[in-house]
Amino acid sequence: MQEQLSERVDVVRSFICTLESGKKQPSLDMVFRLAAALGVKPGELVDAVAARLAK
Repeated sequence: MQEQLSERVDVVRSFICTLESGKKQPSLDMVFRLAAALGVKPGELVDAVAARLAK
């Protein structure tokens, strides 16, 4: 899945891995690119992170 997503947003797979692990935060542009590649609204990605941080 990481490989496919990285190809869709034109980044290396290791970058996706660092985002998933929380070691790096995406730029706003990257949030939009990731959302488009995943077929979701950008706010859904942000809401998911906000919910995780609120715990």
